[in-house]
Amino acid sequence: MIHRLTKLARFDAPGCLFILALASAASTVSSKSAGLLWLVLIFLCFTAGFARPPRSLKGTFQKQTPASLVISVFLVLAILALLLRAVGMLPWDDLWEERHAEGRILLMALALAVWGAGRGDDEAMHPNAESVHLNGVTHGFALACLLAWLQVWAVGRVNLTTHPIAWAVGVSLLSIWLLHSALWRAQWAWQKWLWLLGGVCGILAVLTSQSRGAFGVLAWWAVMVIHWMWRGHSAGLSTARTWTTLGLVTLTLLVSLYATGLWQRPAAVLVQAVTEYQISQTNPEAASETSLGARLYMWERALPAIQAEPLWGYGQEGRRALILQWGQEADSALVQSLGHVHNQYLHDMLDNGIWGLASGLTYLFGLGGLAVWLLCRQQPFAGWTLAGVVFMHASASLSNVNFAHNYYATMISVVVGLTLMSIRPSRPG
Repeated sequence: MIHRLTKLARFDAPGCLFILALASAASTVSSKSAGLLWLVLIFLCFTAGFARPPRSLKGTFQKQTPASLVISVFLVLAILALLLRAVGMLPWDDLWEERHAEGRILLMALALAVWGAGRGDDEAMHPNAESVHLNGVTHGFALACLLAWLQVWAVGRVNLTTHPIAWAVGVSLLSIWLLHSALWRAQWAWQKWLWLLGGVCGILAVLTSQSRGAFGVLAWWAVMVIHWMWRGHSAGLSTARTWTTLGLVTLTLLVSLYATGLWQRPAAVLVQAVTEYQISQTNPEAASETSLGARLYMWERALPAIQAEPLWGYGQEGRRALILQWGQEADSALVQSLGHVHNQYLHDMLDNGIWGLASGLTYLFGLGGLAVWLLCRQQPFAGWTLAGVVFMHASASLSNVNFAHNYYATMISVVVGLTLMSIRPSRPG
């Protein structure tokens, strides 16, 4: 019975492929679908790992593959981040429910560790695994980005499936996955164009959502396309082809923005940010009733508070009390209604001092180091995708506490998990 169940619960089983593709496609329009994708990936990883006999597991640990080595490091990072956070919580009666992000990432790391241990020496997860399940998920992500664009255009940012900033950063991660898949994983031309167009739809969804914290995805796309063109030229590939690809992608983006009037939304929110910043320089209290002004006001008040309690911070309740006090002093209803300071780094230090900051930075420096290692090992897709995740998480954390939202924690753990599963076996010689 167990053997039959294991054969059914395989990544390349038709039923699992259908669930993965469907959950991937609906991940931007339903937070429950994103959660289903996360759960199915974890279940399949455990199933694939435990399907191996104990002898195979022992042999795997004796000779680690690139994937199993990176996954082992990722598991250590996830455990370390949670332990640092737990130490910072010792003086306070904080709720563990707010640590759902660390828990989701740790569960994904554990599942990947079991899966990696069950792969064997330089074997793929299952025959044709990379060309089957990863491509199916990528097709789903392309559709998800299209649906995200249509959804935010139709219902606006306030009616999205979850918090608009966390949602936009999650979509940006999918857009980066699609771009890198098109540049380094596509086996046929139609795949490349399908995934590129899906990634462009992801950018359009982010821009239309007016979530400034996720606008960095546009800069990442520009850097990656230029890098790909430069590498293609240095490798002797057709310069005309690379310029044509870049030109068509850019033209598609510009035409989509101009012809549909979508440029007005991101342009308006940027102009608004400049105006709010100017007001905050002359009247911080009045500006605290605006989106950017409230952030600047809280950041300014948070710095001396952190300097007063740098080791342990104030705990979750203490942080909320500080924000309420700051809002009352500025007579700002907006600030009083907020639960965090809209900056992940300041938020971590207000809650748990240097322990909280160290916990958050563990992911950034750890995943960044793994990205560099993978690039040195000639793994461009996995390396650059991890680097893109680090860039988006680091930049988006400057203006929002995305780890406070289930959706973002789910999406980042899914993208990181899939990225580590995509690592190719080492080549002999």
